[in-house]
Amino acid sequence: MNKLSVTVITKNEEPNIERCLSSVAWADELVVVDSGSTDRTVELAKSLGAKVLETDWPGWAKQKNRAIDAAAHNWILSLDADEWLPEGVEAIIRDALDGLLNDAYTLPRKTFFLGKWIAHQGWYPDRQIRLFKKSVTRFSEVPVHEKVEPTNHTAALTVPINHESYVDLQQYFTKNKAYSTAQAEQQKNSHFVLFKLLFYPIARFGQTYILQAGFLDGWRGLQLSVLRSWYEAMVQRKILALQRTARQ
Repeated sequence: MNKLSVTVITKNEEPNIERCLSSVAWADELVVVDSGSTDRTVELAKSLGAKVLETDWPGWAKQKNRAIDAAAHNWILSLDADEWLPEGVEAIIRDALDGLLNDAYTLPRKTFFLGKWIAHQGWYPDRQIRLFKKSVTRFSEVPVHEKVEPTNHTAALTVPINHESYVDLQQYFTKNKAYSTAQAEQQKNSHFVLFKLLFYPIARFGQTYILQAGFLDGWRGLQLSVLRSWYEAMVQRKILALQRTARQ
């Protein structure tokens, strides 16, 4: 039987880490890579049997790959600290590990916003490769929105990843200011940025609220579409600032 390592990266994840690790307590190994938590994250992770490495912060993708490198087993299940698996899925995942044809699996992700599952706006099923052989693939090292690189032998599992993305608006703005800065740096050589600043926020709202049926998610759907429009504007403004600085 193939063994499984679960990898998680953390910083000040005290409210989330127990739920995350407890949901995969049946795994053969739990690996947590922490980048300077000042709360009880490390203590709680160790109490749940995780191997904890404390390091600097090189970026999301590089940190996730560090966790993969630290894992003892070839099969990896990579979770964020604010994610968790539902009960009763061990058998499904164990069967997938022992399959002979595949070396990676996509899982659908159920993302919650202000306490409610957002079923539209492109947030579901939001399939991502999270179960994979580290000998075959790993996270592509981009500044933001990192994903596991696809393989030629990838299949789909029905096991959902639950994701408590934002419990309040303060958390949304804090996280997305960091994300938008990283994305702007990644796209700093873009062209027609002024046009994008005017058009992209409007297009994002139309896409998420109308075309992707965000209106079916109630007032949270409207609020989220507005916030995603704000995010697009923030990215383009930061790209403009970077380009002006480079010209000066």
